[in-house]
Amino acid sequence: FKWENISVFSNEFVTLQFDIAIAKLRQCQASNNRTSCMDCGDFFECKIRSNYVDATYEKMNEGRGGQFDF
Repeated sequence: FKWENISVFSNEFVTLQFDIAIAKLRQCQASNNRTSCMDCGDFFECKIRSNYVDATYEKMNEGRGGQFDF
């Protein structure tokens, strides 16, 4: 077991979570004939969108809890 592998597995998990979240969001948009969530009545309460936003945040900071690399 090597500790440096934890980072690799963590990044892969974060990427997988993001891929799943964006796929669910796109599926929802397609099933509702939308190209954006902005005109949806459930915009602020939508669990799918909320999960996507959280997954995007995690992917941007690579699972480090708020540290961003731009």
